[in-house]
Amino acid sequence: MRSRGIGALVVAAVLVAAVAFPAAAKTTVQFWSWAQNEELDTLKKHIQQFEAANPDIDVQIVNVAWTDIATKLPVAVAGGVAPDLVTVSSYWGYDLADGKVFMDLRPFIQAEMKQNPAWDVGDIFPGAMQMWQTVDGEQFAFPDSLDIQGVFYNTDVYDQYGLRYPNDKTWNWDDMLTESIKMTKDINGDGKMERWGISDYYFNWYQLVLANGGQILTRDFKNAMNTPAARQAWEYWKKFYDNKAVRGWVTAQEQGDASFRQGYVGLQPAGYWLSLQLNNMDRKINYDVTGMPLSPAGKRAAVADGSGVMIPAGAKHPDAAWRLIAFLHSQEVQKDMVKQPGAMPLRRSAASIAFGIPDPPKNKMVFGEILEYTMGNPKVRNWSKVRTALIRAGSSFFNGSKSLDQALEQFSTDLAAALK
Repeated sequence: MRSRGIGALVVAAVLVAAVAFPAAAKTTVQFWSWAQNEELDTLKKHIQQFEAANPDIDVQIVNVAWTDIATKLPVAVAGGVAPDLVTVSSYWGYDLADGKVFMDLRPFIQAEMKQNPAWDVGDIFPGAMQMWQTVDGEQFAFPDSLDIQGVFYNTDVYDQYGLRYPNDKTWNWDDMLTESIKMTKDINGDGKMERWGISDYYFNWYQLVLANGGQILTRDFKNAMNTPAARQAWEYWKKFYDNKAVRGWVTAQEQGDASFRQGYVGLQPAGYWLSLQLNNMDRKINYDVTGMPLSPAGKRAAVADGSGVMIPAGAKHPDAAWRLIAFLHSQEVQKDMVKQPGAMPLRRSAASIAFGIPDPPKNKMVFGEILEYTMGNPKVRNWSKVRTALIRAGSSFFNGSKSLDQALEQFSTDLAAALK
């Protein structure tokens, strides 16, 4: 009887201890993401690593379509049910920043750097950070992926016409135009072009304005392109059309990078991802890549698209959300991320790994140089609409339906409507 009494006391003590010291509750970070397929698998892998290193945090991925986040997030913030973390796009991310539905990440970054200097935000390419900053310097999101443009070239086509391959250091506007004109040919003599110098399908031609020292918008969001530097860029790109050196709209099967893959064009501006598509083709082509051409002002420019991660205003667990951002963008994780073919590095320390993969193109290290002069798109609400207006105005000038003055006037009108 005595031993049974002692046993009962021990059980009671354990129960009291369990009530007095309950297991620590976990923090659940709700993460809105549009990731799918391999991208989602990679994200889940790194989140599992994060949860193993941070057992007090669970991460709940909520799949929200790319097209829905921009409209759903402000409603969630206003209703007090904001997620803790959300993926945002460069096409509409600044709309959210302008709506003040974010937490400024600068205090989190500063605290991280103080606690963990090896994390080193200075290792991240400056253009990647800048594209997620407001005009006042607030860090409304943290860079998560980058899409920048290099210029891919078909070495067989260059060899066929006895052209020197583009040189990363000296290749300029005149070179790109001259080479494109020489590669534009009616090969079979039927009076129709079968090969063109360049495809503009992925080319953000307004980068030429920035490279020449011009601007797209003024600080008060008016048309800034009626300047000599900007007008020179417009007139330069029109010469490609005047000489029929640009392959325009074709059938869906031959659109986009297919023009390059099928040998119809010698030059194709595109992101690093194009190399993955080219290398996976059954019929290989010989190619390499260079950076943007030097403008008459002696500069290059490239604008970046991509995604960022934002901690929304009203997030219930911002500190835990930041811990996840810091983990996913640490040097260790980023070095693992860029081992995927076609992945663009965010950190300089990961660039040598990404571009050290032996697959073509040989000159892929040029993307590291492009990253150094990459910048974000203009910081304006409704950038996607502004961009559409800019492309529409440009097309009207390049195809000859409007003069440059008329095209610039059209852009000013459409710009005002887009920002209203």
